[in-house]
Amino acid sequence: MLKSFFTYLLATVAACLLAVTAWLFSPKEYAAQVKISDEYKETDFAVGLNRFNVALRDRDPNAKNKSQNDIRIYAKILDDASFAKELSKIEKVDVEHVQEHLLYNLNVTQHTLDIQYTARDPKMAACVLDSVLAKLQRRIWKYRGVRAGGDIENAEKAVAVAEEELDSARSHYVAYAGSHYDAVAPNVLFSLDSLKAEIRTKEYSRTRAYDNLVRQQGMSKKMPSAFLVVKNNSVPQESTTPLVGYLGVFITLALLLVKGIKLLRERIKEGDIRISFGNLFAPWNITILVWAAILILLQFVGDLVYPVTSKFYMALGLWLPIFCVSSFLTFTLLGVKHQQRMTSPSFHLNINLFQLLLFLSLLTTPLCVKKVLEIVTMFGTEDLMANLRLLTVKGQTGLGVLSYSFVINKALLIAAVWKFPKIPRWQFILVIILSLLTSFVIMDKGTIFFLFSTVIFVLYEKKHLRLRSLILMGLVLSAIFFVLTIMRSGTAVDGSNNLDDLTFLQFFAIYVLTTPVAFCYLTPTIGAQYGSYTLTLFYLMVNKLGGNFPITEQVQEFVWVPLPTNLYTIMQPFYMDFGYGGIAFFALIYGVMCGWAYNKYKNGSSVACALYTFLLYYLILQFGQESLFMLPIIALQTVFFIFILTKDFRIKFSK
Repeated sequence: MLKSFFTYLLATVAACLLAVTAWLFSPKEYAAQVKISDEYKETDFAVGLNRFNVALRDRDPNAKNKSQNDIRIYAKILDDASFAKELSKIEKVDVEHVQEHLLYNLNVTQHTLDIQYTARDPKMAACVLDSVLAKLQRRIWKYRGVRAGGDIENAEKAVAVAEEELDSARSHYVAYAGSHYDAVAPNVLFSLDSLKAEIRTKEYSRTRAYDNLVRQQGMSKKMPSAFLVVKNNSVPQESTTPLVGYLGVFITLALLLVKGIKLLRERIKEGDIRISFGNLFAPWNITILVWAAILILLQFVGDLVYPVTSKFYMALGLWLPIFCVSSFLTFTLLGVKHQQRMTSPSFHLNINLFQLLLFLSLLTTPLCVKKVLEIVTMFGTEDLMANLRLLTVKGQTGLGVLSYSFVINKALLIAAVWKFPKIPRWQFILVIILSLLTSFVIMDKGTIFFLFSTVIFVLYEKKHLRLRSLILMGLVLSAIFFVLTIMRSGTAVDGSNNLDDLTFLQFFAIYVLTTPVAFCYLTPTIGAQYGSYTLTLFYLMVNKLGGNFPITEQVQEFVWVPLPTNLYTIMQPFYMDFGYGGIAFFALIYGVMCGWAYNKYKNGSSVACALYTFLLYYLILQFGQESLFMLPIIALQTVFFIFILTKDFRIKFSK
């Protein structure tokens, strides 16, 4: 034991020395950053438009300058190849160099754009970023200058039309009132009132036309303020490659390498190196099947979405082989000493604790439903499903301790499905009902998919499910998701359903084919916070101790490809935080973790059996979104309840 400790200690020290050496000799890059905001909205308020009128105008499909007020236009300018070409001529660098080192992060909610330029010389980075802002400013001036003249001309025409219509309305009233001067008949009085109302309407239209003209004239005079600089550019003092990243990677690789060598020597010494590729649900097999299905579908029905770029194929080329090889090697090197099929009798379950948690869930889950329904029904029942989902997305449920019922129900579901029929049938049915209620509360298809994936996996492992039944259950699940998506879509402004025209093929494309395309639109995160997407758990812990780090939002922004999606594959947080290197490293971490859980499960561990059932949900949905690192609290809470339900805590006293 002491020898192993010193071996790992020596490996850690050596890894630290190598990490420091690599960090010292690696080229350092410095990032100059600036944050800008669209000042056109501020101009709207300055010339008399309130927020409500601005919002109404932006929703108007006939608005003349709607696109000018969108911060996404700024991002599109930065993406334009001609912009990079013009900048390269000024700074006398290659176009590819500019495109590689000029990054941005767009926040549509806050209407801000973070722009970053990296270079090995910090002063050069700051100077080039100044050139970027100046070039962006001139591009916007030119664009708005051309539009301003046309907008003023259109506004003047609208004023002339409004004046003409008002004069016509007044003339009609004067003529009718003069010819019916002494009339007291009800129909005549009604006509007079109608003509007066028409005059008031035309006067209001003329006022709006004049307001718009004043606004357009104000815009033309305010051209120099194309955007507002929220955070000024400054010369960066620290490089973008912190030492902590090198230390984390080198130490992790060193410890895994030492452990792998020790396991290999043990297997050789025992003469027990068994090569087994597992069944359909082995982590490497399910990963290959998932991504093979995605690639095949992109070939046959890929015309429903935009083309996939080399960025996705590069990322998948790192993720797929590293995950599969690391999970397979971990499973093989750990060895399967007495591989057996997990059955209901062999699956250990703490029955007393199971019944206690079931009782608590039976109390808390209906209370969750009641509390959430009380909130959403305050706004009516017409869009009940859509409001339920909106409440969950905004995180304003206010459930507090009651929210623990969500993770408890997941743990209960895994335990109940594995132990059935060794638990009473009514308890099994009750667990299923509580899981469905949880899904209803948050309007989440993921909970239903978790239920189906758990049942399918357990039935398959118990040899109760054939391939034909597996396909049939998949079709039923797809139909349920399609109906649920329509139900929670809500009502549009015109009273129609937002997704009334959604076909099943489009629905399928939204959740399956759009994610690889959406990944191609990702840009690495820029900012001072290291690993903001991946290291969420660390920042949550630091904040509990008094820190003040911003936590990444759970629900990501939508992108249109051209179908809408806010899912970016399992590789999203790793790429946004650490680039392609992050994808490779966390593919290794994921592979080792899943390979270990699958090995322990095959060795008869009830804890690992339940844990791998939980992990399998994330493996199947790896084409969608990453949740273990981005939502660590939910994952850890579920693992905790799984552990206490399936771990044998019996204490043995020896004589």
